[in-house]
Amino acid sequence: MTQQPPSEVVDRTVVGSYPTYAGAQRAVDFLADNKFPVEHTAIIGSDLRMVETVLGRLTRGRAALAVPVRGRGSGC
Repeated sequence: MTQQPPSEVVDRTVVGSYPTYAGAQRAVDFLADNKFPVEHTAIIGSDLRMVETVLGRLTRGRAALAVPVRGRGSGC
């Protein structure tokens, strides 16, 4: 997933509204599990501090590859 500053937001069709970020993530996971192409999906918060664009399903392999990259920047 990528994060973009709000200035890059374009008009989007709302397909769901959830009271929490976790609820929105579960909905995207459900769509991905059911083979919906989530690559062009975005989770947009109501206070609009950031827009998170979904690039695809996070697999265990992708998660494993991301850990060393994140750890490098934190002094681990």
